[in-house]
Amino acid sequence: PDAIIVIVGNKSGVSYGRQPPEGTSWKDIFLDEIKGQYDKSRVCFTGHMRYTEYIQLLQLSACHVYLTYPFVLSWSLLESMSSSLPIVASATSPVKEVIQHGKTGLLIDFFSSDELVGAVSNILNDRKLAERLGSEARAHILKNFSLEQCLPSHLSLIKLVASGVLP
Repeated sequence: PDAIIVIVGNKSGVSYGRQPPEGTSWKDIFLDEIKGQYDKSRVCFTGHMRYTEYIQLLQLSACHVYLTYPFVLSWSLLESMSSSLPIVASATSPVKEVIQHGKTGLLIDFFSSDELVGAVSNILNDRKLAERLGSEARAHILKNFSLEQCLPSHLSLIKLVASGVLP
């Protein structure tokens, strides 16, 4: 199927760590690396979006690709899962804490473009697989990350810190 890649983030790309060389952006550097290997008309950089617009974009999406090197888990992965999106994600920590391969998403080797293409193609070409993964992802979020699940734990932690039991 025809697909358009949408990249949400600031106009310089999303990156943590060192800054790109002066006068350039990570987005420019990365796009230069693949120059001539992709159709520019099929890639859209949104820039910053209001939350409601972002949720609408997720609801229109057919697949969410979440590639990250081991760091903190981003809220965008949890939002995508809660929107019933099928996920293709890097098999890195802490992603493996929320994505179970074949159940709540598809995990791939962070460095394998072939695995990435194969997993996204599977989701785009197999609507039953996509629907099952999206449904399982949402169920996982509701069971483990809903306000009803998380708030009591957070309040207990706050009380332990406030009482001096925890530093």
